[in-house]
Amino acid sequence: MRKTLSGLLVLVLALSFIFVFTGCGDDGNQESEGFVSPLTITITTIGDATTEAVAKVQTELNKITEGKFNTHVILNVVKESEYEERLNEMITANDEGLVNIGGSDVIIGATTETAVVTKVNELTGRVETVYPTADKNQLDIFLIPEGWAKYNEYAENVLLSDLSTFLTDSNGKLLNQYIPSAVLNSCMIDGALYGVPSNVPYGDCEFLFINKELYDNYNYSMDEVDEIYDIQNFLVDVAKDVKSGKLTDVVPLYNISDMTLLSLTGRKSVVAQAVSNTASVTDGSFIPLNILTIPAVQNMAKLVNEINSACGIMPVTDESADLSANFAAGFVRGGLGLVEEYSDEYYIINTRVAVADAEDLYRGIYGVSTYAEAYADRCMQLITCLNTNAEFRNILAYGVKNEHYIVSEDTGIVSRASDDYIMDIYRTGNVFLLMQNDQMTAEELSLSANGWKNAIEANGKAIVSPYAQCVIDFSESKANSTANYKVLSEVVPELERLYDEIWVWISEYPEAVNSEGEQPAFATYIQDLQKKLNADVYVKSATSTTQETSLRKQYGTWYELNYPS
Repeated sequence: MRKTLSGLLVLVLALSFIFVFTGCGDDGNQESEGFVSPLTITITTIGDATTEAVAKVQTELNKITEGKFNTHVILNVVKESEYEERLNEMITANDEGLVNIGGSDVIIGATTETAVVTKVNELTGRVETVYPTADKNQLDIFLIPEGWAKYNEYAENVLLSDLSTFLTDSNGKLLNQYIPSAVLNSCMIDGALYGVPSNVPYGDCEFLFINKELYDNYNYSMDEVDEIYDIQNFLVDVAKDVKSGKLTDVVPLYNISDMTLLSLTGRKSVVAQAVSNTASVTDGSFIPLNILTIPAVQNMAKLVNEINSACGIMPVTDESADLSANFAAGFVRGGLGLVEEYSDEYYIINTRVAVADAEDLYRGIYGVSTYAEAYADRCMQLITCLNTNAEFRNILAYGVKNEHYIVSEDTGIVSRASDDYIMDIYRTGNVFLLMQNDQMTAEELSLSANGWKNAIEANGKAIVSPYAQCVIDFSESKANSTANYKVLSEVVPELERLYDEIWVWISEYPEAVNSEGEQPAFATYIQDLQKKLNADVYVKSATSTTQETSLRKQYGTWYELNYPS
């Protein structure tokens, strides 16, 4: 396949044909100069669809791509359970030289732009271009399965074309308007870009909500208030008034900040690391630790204890907050739409930006195989189209209107009309180009309102988790059964449980006594809790520096390999 197309390109260059390729934006305009050869490119992805449905969707996609790029698209939709096996078949066929791109179907003429094979459509009488016939194993653009691990494996095995050279052309400039540069950079390996990630919402932001009426009644000012500690006196005053009965049915502090903690296996864990709102993996190592050794956690524990000691009311530790609750201040996680919705009742401070983790970044990467390297620029046009052209994107996701889906005239929401064509919206390109559908959760419907305005803004400020590319091995066979260590599949849920447990321990401080029957200083109490956590078999299993399967050891090995000192 590679030899056939390379020959075509050499011939085209020899004939001085000029190629100018640009991206495919929402306005649908593409500028070109000179002659663009007809080409057939395959897109292979995961979904569940009948052959007939795929053919109809393919026809609609080609109404866009043939006119814009003189490129015919062959859409291959494979069930997830069969996808990797099918990719392996295609890779093997290409490696063994069994794939022919159909170059003999198209003859590039000797001197003129129109010297290509054409035919007359018997039904319409129109002259049509004849596009090359795609081999059944032709592998051009394809969805990379299983996230970062498979992406990295394919790159190491030289199965993916480097697309980084196209980031400075019209395609790259257009992509950068839709996908944050930090996200594109997260797919770089040694300076090469081997795939373009789908643009999706990157998790929740965190906000500090301060009750306007109550705060103003206490005559505090919002000047220079940036974090919870700037309103500490206010919270203690409220707590004292709650205890005295001056205030009733008021919770001084509702919910606890996540303190910008990130873990290798999920945010809620006692083995994690604090990051800033501008953190980057290149800033340095983020070694996962017992969180009670982290200053941000110690400060939050101290504040929580002061409030609890003043009124006996501990904050909840829920991932979400009940905004019908009456509280002086609280931490709320969600999208930027919360600011618009609740700004009349609360002073709102954005305390943490959204964080793009591995699941967000790497479940919808589209790459170009090395077998299509000679025309990777044309493939990049289609990947750009997938991420910037709403018409193309919605067809791939939903199928043919009034056949595979219908749109409500009242709400504009998409409903499935048949089960003949079912695709994952997170694996079919830029989610922010999609129409709303009735399968979306309440949160997704909120995020997708107003053309995904708030989600796009949040993504623009998001950081990429320093742990995104670190793949943890949960294999039980690697566990050292001779030492008192637990396999990670057992460890992770226990680390999550212990996160809630430490706040229970902090609530018990007012009754704490040391061996001499006296209450220890709170800092001493925290040190005792650190030791208590360190002694826990699950924490030991996660933070060991000698056990090869521990979270800390696996992360350290990965970091040194990728960022050697």
